[in-house]
Amino acid sequence: MKKAVLAVIAILLITAAFLFLKEYFLLKKIESVLKDASSGNTAQAQTKNQENLEENLSSIKKEIPLFVYGVKQNGNTISARVHFAKFKSTVERSPEILRSWGHLGWKVLEDIPALCIKNLGERTPFSPLGVRPGECIIEINGETINQPMRNLGIWLTLQNRKNLHIVTLRAGKRVEYFLRKG
Repeated sequence: MKKAVLAVIAILLITAAFLFLKEYFLLKKIESVLKDASSGNTAQAQTKNQENLEENLSSIKKEIPLFVYGVKQNGNTISARVHFAKFKSTVERSPEILRSWGHLGWKVLEDIPALCIKNLGERTPFSPLGVRPGECIIEINGETINQPMRNLGIWLTLQNRKNLHIVTLRAGKRVEYFLRKG
């Protein structure tokens, strides 16, 4: 009996290690894409990945409107339904698509770390929400944005999430996004 339990534990540990490594390498690739975009190497990086990007963009662009729907706005509160799993799988399939969606950068706003949208692509998954350049994310699910392990946990569980609450600052005003699984 002990051997069977140990075998099951070993299999679970190996599976967990494999999944962790898979996500780690994906996040490193996403990080590389975002670094290329924010460091001014956008043209060089796009040339490098142009074939892969063009191949994936045509099919992915068709999916963009399907990520977000049922958007309702009440003042500075926006609620919507989002296909979290489809969004995550699209980014996993082609992290280069992030470049066409826009660029982000870190700022400190009144002692609050924020991830700010420098610019947005013409057509992004965030367009239906009314997200604007200059808007800065300060919280995700009640936690500040500068908590890497928490943010990683959100990414790893995104496809299974039932909701996300994102707080941003837009022109000094708080804007809240309540995103529910679609």
